[in-house]
Amino acid sequence: MKRLNDFALRSLTGLVYAGLWLVAALFSPHLLWMITGFFAVLSVLELARLLKIENSNARIVGVIVFLSWVWMGFLLFWKGVSVEISIFELYLKMWQVEIFLVLALSLFYFIVFVFWQADIDLMKYFAFLMLTFVYVIFSLQGLAFLSVNQHEIFYNELMYVLLVVWSYDTFAYIVGSVGGKHLLVARISPSKTWEGTLGGAFITLLGTGAYTYWHSLELLPEVLVVTTVILILATLGDLFESRLKRTVQVKDSGNILPGHGGVLDRLDSLLMVSMVYVPYVLWKNHIIW
Repeated sequence: MKRLNDFALRSLTGLVYAGLWLVAALFSPHLLWMITGFFAVLSVLELARLLKIENSNARIVGVIVFLSWVWMGFLLFWKGVSVEISIFELYLKMWQVEIFLVLALSLFYFIVFVFWQADIDLMKYFAFLMLTFVYVIFSLQGLAFLSVNQHEIFYNELMYVLLVVWSYDTFAYIVGSVGGKHLLVARISPSKTWEGTLGGAFITLLGTGAYTYWHSLELLPEVLVVTTVILILATLGDLFESRLKRTVQVKDSGNILPGHGGVLDRLDSLLMVSMVYVPYVLWKNHIIW
């Protein structure tokens, strides 16, 4: 009975979570920016917990992330509509500013480490800084960025990524639960199996390939290759977050999502995919390089 209730709770939370993403991806970049901003703040706080950053410092960083997200949202989605440059160029300019901030804060950490009298775990704070910007902020902004770019077959690039990653996660969980016997990386994840990973990947590739074939045969090779790369990145993202949790010996990154755990527990695959897929979209559209 308890297992049935847990499954029902997990399913309900998953439906609400997925519904928010889908509605925002299909109809409202403004809503998507608010959702990703909310997730960004929670992800940073969960990341601080995993890295054992003091609560006061974590809250300060969370407030900074929130305020910067509101400001960048104003520039991108409200002020940006009156600026005679594309949304792509606005994102690139925004990321240039953030890269500068990363470098400036990194220099600050090094200076504090050299001159501060008290002992400071430089690597812990430096890792927190890098993961906050590169793993969380850049990636979540990238997912919002994908929503404004059309896909050749799917509604937009974000819908394509969401459907591939969620399909893979769902079928990997089902196949692994039914017939999973051989652990993928036993020392990191006690539940992810080779059977589930390969089964989920096969079903996702089969569905994506069939959908692409139905709409455009000439795009089939590219879509299958890109989808395969996304599946590999999604797996790496899941394992990366599992390794973080294993290092500090916690089961979940948080408890805000009933039946699932924390925000990072749900976003781990998407974050890793976004880190690579967004530059690919920029390159494909001749925005960079």
